Amino acid sequence: MVRYTLKDLSAIVASPFRWKIIVPGIWTAAWPLVRPLAGIYRRTALARMRLAGVTGSFGKTTTCRALGAALDAPFLYDRGGNNSSGIARRMLRLRQGAFGVLELGIDGPGQMAGFSAMVRPQIGVISGIGTEHRRSLGSTETTQREKGELLRALPEDGTAIFNADLPLVREMIPMTRARAVLCGEQEDADVRLLAWKLNWPHGNWMRVSVGGREIELQTRFAGWQMLFPVLAGLAAAWTEGLDLDEAKARLEALPPTPGRMEPVDVGRGVTVLNDAFKSSYETFATALDQVAAIPAKRRLLVVADISEPPVSQTQAYLDLGEHFARVDDAYILHVGRDYRRLRAGAIKSGFPKERIEHLGKSVLAAIGEIQKRVQPGDLILLKGRDVQRMERVMLALQGREVGCDLQYCDLRSNRCDTCPVLAGGWEGLPKFRAQAR
Repeated sequence: MVRYTLKDLSAIVASPFRWKIIVPGIWTAAWPLVRPLAGIYRRTALARMRLAGVTGSFGKTTTCRALGAALDAPFLYDRGGNNSSGIARRMLRLRQGAFGVLELGIDGPGQMAGFSAMVRPQIGVISGIGTEHRRSLGSTETTQREKGELLRALPEDGTAIFNADLPLVREMIPMTRARAVLCGEQEDADVRLLAWKLNWPHGNWMRVSVGGREIELQTRFAGWQMLFPVLAGLAAAWTEGLDLDEAKARLEALPPTPGRMEPVDVGRGVTVLNDAFKSSYETFATALDQVAAIPAKRRLLVVADISEPPVSQTQAYLDLGEHFARVDDAYILHVGRDYRRLRAGAIKSGFPKERIEHLGKSVLAAIGEIQKRVQPGDLILLKGRDVQRMERVMLALQGREVGCDLQYCDLRSNRCDTCPVLAGGWEGLPKFRAQAR
């Protein structure tokens, strides 16, 4: 627990972050009051709205955005929390309409049942089950059970949308009494992916069968891990009886989600693939596999540390080494504290050791070294734990001045691109939990 002194508190009040710290803190403190208030709002003002709840270990935000587009519904994407008071705050911001979409995250056991009772969703989506909650929930079985409370809350006339290609998700189908709709490449999928190809850097081309009708789409989402959100969006539009052509058009217009496999042109023919929002083992491995499939003159893998590995840290990096070894014409530029483990895993799998370099623990210190190494035509992957804020590298390559030297930042209500101290740094300001680790 972080304890602030009076000097710290006065600095917070005087800082440019005061509303981004104080207001979320008030919402969190008011959760016992806000929860029943949001529930009443749902039963009255939003009584006729069909709400979709999305949960999972990864892919929630992009899936929410895809559902929002397909249903022509407001998904209030912000950078606050996706659990407890964050869910209530977003629900209270909804206005009467046919549909609404909410992202339902948990960080401990027993929460999803309460969130589902408050939201009362008619549509539920499981985006994926993985290792991200190992520390808070202990196992994938517990994660299934806890997130499955969303499925149990769905009414008989509701719809439960599942990723048909993930065994851990398919195992959850018996948890619901609602109509189960499968999305994926499997033959039994109701919304089936028939073919796809990466049309870099524009996104994915897809051919999909929706209830027997074939549809072709060119989305702005890039990579195979971005296929399910589109399939889920089409499934929601189909089961709710909406015009699929209109849903398709809205999905094709939807831009990439910031920080999630987001291609960013930084000039000189250099593209940054910004996937720095999280770094669970599964997302790390899939990002590397996707980079290997993208045509590029050279690949710079600017990576930090894995979060919540499914096995020991050492074994996780040994396993991850296989994915590094599949990326041709690549250089690993590591920023963080797990360099030795990462290097050992990559070398054991055959990655050339002379192409692996440690740039230290500070992103700010690493930026100058990265800028020296970038060449026209490079593809740069940014991957790391959210608190490491690797997006600062992208902002510097775009020409933004970066002076923040925090190694870890836990200010979740703020991102680097809108941070008032990005350029000037933290001199004289409280460093919050970032310095308490």
